[in-house]
Amino acid sequence: MTDHGTSAAGSPLDHPKDVLYAQVYDPLTREWFAALDESKRTGDLVRQAAGRGLLRTMLDLNRLFHRLVDQVLNHPRVDSTTIVSTTQQHQDHVLWVGHAAPLAGAAHHEVRDSLSKKMKRNISLGVVEALICLQSAYEYGRREMGLSGDALEDMLRRSRQLYASLAILHDDQEQVRLQHLAGITGFLRYPDTDYADALDGTVAIGPEHFLRAGSRDQPRLRFKSSPAPLSAGSSPIKRCPAQRLRSADGRPLNDGLWDLLIDVYRSAGQFD
Repeated sequence: MTDHGTSAAGSPLDHPKDVLYAQVYDPLTREWFAALDESKRTGDLVRQAAGRGLLRTMLDLNRLFHRLVDQVLNHPRVDSTTIVSTTQQHQDHVLWVGHAAPLAGAAHHEVRDSLSKKMKRNISLGVVEALICLQSAYEYGRREMGLSGDALEDMLRRSRQLYASLAILHDDQEQVRLQHLAGITGFLRYPDTDYADALDGTVAIGPEHFLRAGSRDQPRLRFKSSPAPLSAGSSPIKRCPAQRLRSADGRPLNDGLWDLLIDVYRSAGQFD
C-alpha cells in the first residue's frame, strides 16, 4: 500500500489533493500571512496611500505580496525541499494555468519556480476578488445606504463575510458563484482581470446581489443566496487555506487581509 502521508491531526491523506493542501498550500499560506504581518513595508505602504492614491498603493502592495512568496520559500523555518518535492510528486493534481505547469520530469528548481509563480498569481487573484467585493460594497454603502466617513468604514469592516462567502467554496463553486455575482463569462483570471478592473468598476457586483444584515446601529452586508445549487466537484472539497486557517487571535487569516484593504482605503481618503 502506498503511503500518502497524514495530516497535522494524524488522519490519513487519501487523495493527492489532500496531500498538497496539508504539505504545500497550508504551510505556504500560513507562512505568507506571517511574513505579511512581520513586514514593516506593509505599514509604510498603507501610510503612503495618502499621497500615492488607491490604485498605485495596491500595485505597490502587489509587488510586496510577490516578494513575500520568495521570502517564504527561502525562509529557514520553511521546509521548502519537502514542499517542492511534494508538488513535484503530485504535479498532475495541481491547478496550473496556461503554460505555467512544469514539464514532466522537470528538475527540482524548475518545479520550485512554477510553484512560486502559481502562489504569486493565486495571491494576486485572491486580493483582486477581495477588492471586487470591497469596492462593490463601498459603492452600495454610499449610494444605496447613504453612508460616509466612519459609518461607511465600520459597515465595511463588519461585512467581511462578503469575501469569506467566496473563500469557503470549492474552487469550481467559487468561480461559478463569482460569475453569477459579477455577471462575467468564464473564469476570473489574473492578470487578465487586475487591480484597476476591481477599483474602477470594470468588474463589479451589482446592488441587486446585496442584502442588508446586522442591526440598525451596526449594519453589514452579505450576498443573496445563489439561485441554484452548485456542483460539489469530483475531487475532495478543500476550502481556501486563508479562510480555514486561523491567526493568533482566532480569526481567519483572510480577516486580516480584509482589514488591510480597508486600512488602505482609509489612508487613501476614501472615507473623507
